[in-house]
Amino acid sequence: MRHKHTILFSTVVFFVGCTATLPVNYAPSNLTQGSGSIAVNQFVYAAARDGKLPPNQPEEYGIGTILLSPDIATLFSDAVRKELRFSGYDLSTSANVSIGGIIDRFSYDWVGLSTQHVDVSVVFQVHRAGKEVYSRKITSHKEMPKAPGYETEAIKSAISDCIQQFIADIHTKHIL
Repeated sequence: MRHKHTILFSTVVFFVGCTATLPVNYAPSNLTQGSGSIAVNQFVYAAARDGKLPPNQPEEYGIGTILLSPDIATLFSDAVRKELRFSGYDLSTSANVSIGGIIDRFSYDWVGLSTQHVDVSVVFQVHRAGKEVYSRKITSHKEMPKAPGYETEAIKSAISDCIQQFIADIHTKHIL
């Protein structure tokens, strides 16, 4: 009996103290076409800004800690840049139109036996000549099976879905 408690205690200590860093390499997939110059400002990860989490740690529901490489604000900002460039936009820091926003929620639930869940909620803001012309919260939820080699696919899919919803919305509303 004492041996079982020792093993159980050792297992709990091991898993509670584990930290894993997931490298996320985002590739654009947006099919919307556009043109013109756009500046993409750095998005802000609210949980890091408010001191609740490190900049590379999603909200999570697991034992241990999951960290992302790169940090969440950089990952998301770079993903927006890649999607816009892929769509045909020229990226320029001096453009009249700028895009930025706040990542309100970025959660990664990897505890389930067979699935992982990612929730992303971002307030996108578009400014033209310094004046806000668009602001909308866009959310995405993705669920994918747990499988070796696919640890980051749900993360990339949720980011992509969020950005594609944004691009579709600004095109529909003729913001760009």
